[in-house]
Amino acid sequence: MSEVLTKEQPPKIRASKRSSAMEMARELIRGEEMPLQKRTNMLLEELGLKPSVKINSSFEMIVNAYFFLEGIGVSDISKVVDKLPTLLEHTVGSMQKRVDFLKGLGVRNVGNIVERLPRLLEYNIAFMQARVDFLKKLGIKDIGKIVERMPQVLEYDIESMQACVDLLRKLGIKDIGKIVGLLPRLLGFSAEHMQRNVQYLTGNVHLTIKDLESTPALLCLSLDEITARWEYLKKKAPTDYMRLKKGRLFCITDSEYIELVRSISADARLDDYASFALSVKSKAEVRT
Repeated sequence: MSEVLTKEQPPKIRASKRSSAMEMARELIRGEEMPLQKRTNMLLEELGLKPSVKINSSFEMIVNAYFFLEGIGVSDISKVVDKLPTLLEHTVGSMQKRVDFLKGLGVRNVGNIVERLPRLLEYNIAFMQARVDFLKKLGIKDIGKIVERMPQVLEYDIESMQACVDLLRKLGIKDIGKIVGLLPRLLGFSAEHMQRNVQYLTGNVHLTIKDLESTPALLCLSLDEITARWEYLKKKAPTDYMRLKKGRLFCITDSEYIELVRSISADARLDDYASFALSVKSKAEVRT
């Protein structure tokens, strides 16, 4: 079996290759004169995977796990196994329970989700359900859609997420479920991180809470980046900087940002801004 196994191959060919892989596994079991690790690596290479010293599993389990991942739509099994070699140590039944759980949430392309976060096939279902219950309490109904956008919501620390929600409520933001639905990664940031951004954006940039509610991504940005954008604008256009719509300055690429600044200051340059931003970051590191 030397060809790479792919999902697109006809079922009969794939079944034949699975049979061939399983036969090789049985042969390797009998080859006791060869070191176990060498036999394991031979099987992994035959499946198109990299040799690994981190896999402690029977040969048949490795083959079954490989074809299970292929069957649920994982397109790059090698990449997934590189991220989490221990997946090949799980039984098909164990992984199937996690797949059924994800499908029950409304996740459509489980293979894609597993590629992005393989650990979902290892987590205790009760652990993930606790995160689902947290999201439901925020009024989020389509959990599957949230998981497809940000699989990590099923592993975020609940106390940390609650602290974020408490901060948003303290700021007067009411429809938190809607915001999280649009930007689930928000729950992955600490309340302290968001609080620092709020203080700077409201105190220095003079944005309102309504501005932050309409553009919640501002709460996720690096404070160094926010500071650099604002201070560079004031440096290049000390008398005209208020002409620009402030909320637009931050959630765009550096090139787009420079184009905005150049609309009121022809002196703005991308390389100049990069140096300025690095200086801001260095000063912040010294302070901390």
